[in-house]
Amino acid sequence: MTLASGAQVGRYRIVAALGAGGMGEVYRAEDTSLGRQVAIKMLPTPLSGDPERLARFEREARVLASLDHPNIVTVFSVEHVGTHVLLTMELVRGKTLAQLIPSSGMPLGALLAVAMPLADALASAHRQGVIHRDLKPANVMVSDEGRVKVLDFGLARLEEPGTEAAASTTVELLSREGQIVGTLAYMSPEQADGKPLDHRTDIFSLGTILFEMATGRRPFKGASGLDVLVAIARERPQATSDLNAEMPREFDRLVARCLEKDPDHRIQTARDVWSELKATKEATESGARSAAERAETPASARQRRVAVLPFVNMSADPEQQYFCDGMAEEIINALAHVEGLEVAARTSAFAFKGQDRDIREIGRLLDVGCALEGSVRRAGNRLRITAQLVRVSDGMHLWSEKFDRELQDVFAIQDEISLAIVDRLKVQLLAGEKARVVKRHTVDQEAHNLYLKGSHFFKRRLEGDMARAMACYEQAVARDPQYALPHAGLADALSIMGQWAMRRPAEVFPRAKAEAERALAIDEELAEAHAIAGYIATIYDWDWTSAERHFTRAVSLNPREALTRHLYALYLCMRERFVEALCQSRQSLGLEPVSATANAHAGQVLLYAGRAAEAIDQAAKAIELDPDAPLGHYWASVAYLAVGRLQDASEAAEKAAPKLAAVTPAVVTMILARQGRVDEARRVLVELEEQAKTRYVSPAVLAHVRAALGDLDAASAYLEKAFIERDPLLPHLKAPPFGLEALLNDARVQAIFRKVGLPL
Repeated sequence: MTLASGAQVGRYRIVAALGAGGMGEVYRAEDTSLGRQVAIKMLPTPLSGDPERLARFEREARVLASLDHPNIVTVFSVEHVGTHVLLTMELVRGKTLAQLIPSSGMPLGALLAVAMPLADALASAHRQGVIHRDLKPANVMVSDEGRVKVLDFGLARLEEPGTEAAASTTVELLSREGQIVGTLAYMSPEQADGKPLDHRTDIFSLGTILFEMATGRRPFKGASGLDVLVAIARERPQATSDLNAEMPREFDRLVARCLEKDPDHRIQTARDVWSELKATKEATESGARSAAERAETPASARQRRVAVLPFVNMSADPEQQYFCDGMAEEIINALAHVEGLEVAARTSAFAFKGQDRDIREIGRLLDVGCALEGSVRRAGNRLRITAQLVRVSDGMHLWSEKFDRELQDVFAIQDEISLAIVDRLKVQLLAGEKARVVKRHTVDQEAHNLYLKGSHFFKRRLEGDMARAMACYEQAVARDPQYALPHAGLADALSIMGQWAMRRPAEVFPRAKAEAERALAIDEELAEAHAIAGYIATIYDWDWTSAERHFTRAVSLNPREALTRHLYALYLCMRERFVEALCQSRQSLGLEPVSATANAHAGQVLLYAGRAAEAIDQAAKAIELDPDAPLGHYWASVAYLAVGRLQDASEAAEKAAPKLAAVTPAVVTMILARQGRVDEARRVLVELEEQAKTRYVSPAVLAHVRAALGDLDAASAYLEKAFIERDPLLPHLKAPPFGLEALLNDARVQAIFRKVGLPL
């Protein structure tokens, strides 16, 4: 170090040396003019005459001065004092992250307390065009009060729009006086290879830090610098949970995505990382993972993950399938409330309905250790139910039972099966938890039977089936007005009919809202009622504050409900909070990975976030899982339209049209218009406007069609009508995939969106 304690540099009195590196020396000093302690970073005098070193040093000052974030060190000034060049910064009293990471890794709570502000600071820097390029634990301070501060932007680059960051080559990294641009162990593959860099190089470094925080070791090691570079380029590290059993699978997946070799395959933004860390924190705090589970090995933890497969209908009447499905669903719902037990989502488990799949394959696809199989034979009021719990690794039966009972005993049978599974898997029931497992929403067996039948029809999502579902729900409510579930079912069915333009908004949404409120008045902890209340507030009331309150409550009550997270993702898209939306969508898909609907929903969110190419792949997965489901084809058509693949868009829309006839014409017209087939597009318009004389046609759809034909005056008039009628499709029009830039730039349309409360 150049300066000793007590030395005076201008108005600064050196108190102690803090450290030194290739980019300068750092001291704790007293600003004698202001009477405060500061940190000063100085170029050693012999180096201050080096134009390259001086330029890099002054660049750090400019970069730091451009940043304003509570987790980034604050720069006060850059000064020339005699032969000295110094940078003055706030003094952070504490330890570096490198000093705080124990050899066994950090506890999850402590890790998140550092990782979240670190990711947030990085996101802020990236938004201002700054990439760090030397992110490592030694450059992260944790103050005595627990405040995280990112230091040392000496290698940072302030990017201009449209430029790429220059990177030193590997030869330069290893040959210049033993100094390197960046630190080998934390470099991204592209940085180590001397390729152009963007902000995603910091994402890789952040993933390396997260791995080290979780495990106490670096993911890439070697006996020499060259060995480390080879490991970074080729090796894939272990899962953090293999080295620290407290780390959840969600964190494993996040670290793996940060450490993808190809930047295009990597998680794309630090804000995405922050959102995933936040979701992990919320899941942990909500009790989604028990302390017992976190202490297990990954293999034993998998044994506590169970799939309840659809029960086989052994009755003579095929219409009794709804009862079999309902039996399995009730058991799923009961087990989902058990802390320490993970239950595959209904849609994922039911994806294998009617398929002759080996139980081992099902276990692998659903990532579960056990599966519950069963059958139901019903004759009059007599039931014979068989159930067996199977270990999927070897097909061994862990438990089996046969029940010969009267129909009125069905609740007791469900309880007995649920509790037997819990007992067999040795999950300890905490205080009050057994009551939650056996919670009953009604004691009226016929009301329950009607609810199951209604849910069976509802899941088909077609107009005729929706009406049948509502009839069943209404009969269930008539038998037991205090039965919350059919009230929520009615709200959901009515909303679907309004959302997909099957009914006028005024005919369905006020009643849907009332039914959701009724369900919550009966049971405030009914997650599905909060979810549908949030969706109604989003697409009909445009009450954004109430909507988010309901969604966050629904997620906290049942974090494993995929549809809730998808609806929340749509809300976030409409607020243009796309990173958070993608996070919710990924979690939704993770809960139901083999569901065609969940994959189609994920494609929709990707489209709204402006990622059409990824949406095409996601829609293709939905179609592969269920070629007959219309949503996959619909979102594929919109995605193809967004990237200009018009023939593919036309073919996909044609497949979606029979079941989504109310909304598909908007996409069809845009395709025809872009293909130059204007006369055909106008025929679609004439047909729609003729239909509107006798049945409901969404004015938002008509606005789409008019805009596609270039008639902006008529389009804006239809949007004004959509606003007056509270058309639920109206908030969706701000999403980017539909290519209506001319319409969205119209001042009249912007005024409508402003009244709706959508961001402009």
